[in-house]
Amino acid sequence: MSSHTLDRLGVTPFRSIWPLNSRWFQTITPNMLPDIDDSPDQWHHFKLPDGDTIVVAENRPEIEPKRIFVTVHGLTGDYRSNYNVRLCKKLKPLGVVLFRVNLRGAGPGFGHARKTYNAGQSQDLRDVLRAIGKLYPKLPATVMGISMGANIVLKMMGEARLPRFVDSFVAVSPPFDLASTSKKLQQRSPKVDRYFSKRLMKETSKLHRKFPDLGPLDFPESCTVFDFDELYTAPRHGFKSAQDYYDRSSSLHFIPAIKAKGLVLLAKDDPVVNYGDLPKFDKRRVDFVCTPRGGHVGFFNPLSKNGPFWMDHLISSWMKHRLKV
Repeated sequence: MSSHTLDRLGVTPFRSIWPLNSRWFQTITPNMLPDIDDSPDQWHHFKLPDGDTIVVAENRPEIEPKRIFVTVHGLTGDYRSNYNVRLCKKLKPLGVVLFRVNLRGAGPGFGHARKTYNAGQSQDLRDVLRAIGKLYPKLPATVMGISMGANIVLKMMGEARLPRFVDSFVAVSPPFDLASTSKKLQQRSPKVDRYFSKRLMKETSKLHRKFPDLGPLDFPESCTVFDFDELYTAPRHGFKSAQDYYDRSSSLHFIPAIKAKGLVLLAKDDPVVNYGDLPKFDKRRVDFVCTPRGGHVGFFNPLSKNGPFWMDHLISSWMKHRLKV
């Protein structure tokens, strides 16, 4: 863990408590807690160049807005994912305009896109950010990605053509190497792999029923996430194979080119992502926080004086201190 970063922010290190410290408890529990109010102040329908539309929820602060904060959800998530709703509530008092992006077809975006989303669609995010920038032309923006969304954000931050008003980012539990993550899911977390593959197949089947001209589907009964990417994601998005999709979409290759300020948060005991070989970030710009425990997008301690969700406390503190909002 970067003690220097936490000291500067005035944030105490994350400590899980027994018996709530297992990587699976940390990963699952925060997403099973009761939903809280997620009502947006306004909906936006941003049309992409290929005709698909991305649906985005906007929440405005009660005070004069100082900054835009855009969130990108993880695999099979949407604007209602608990982490999205929690952070929306946490950041609004800072004078931040919140935009929760639903990637193609996700959540309320179903029926507005004929294509599905994938872990490398940074161009979609760029298009959405440019549309958001026109709504608040005088405000700078921070973009945050969670899990798969973090890979998209990191990839975009390291590419050319970054919208000028986007000056910072947050990445939580990012799968830097998609091939390595897929392999770990199959070998060490087969139940989680099966959960995601079933969700993906269900969502894709629903899409093809909505648009019958997309053609029939034929997934094997024992379909894994890799199988889904091999049989559907890759051919539908112009990749030669799942491996080609992983190679070209992994943020690992784009991180060295990142020039913006950022916060990266991950846990060493993450059961989903393989952090064997961590990429090197520019420590002059990027605050890199790695906790011994915390699971995948977890960091949960119900006894903490700053609230049970340490991740939310860290991100809001970083926004206040590093970005002066």
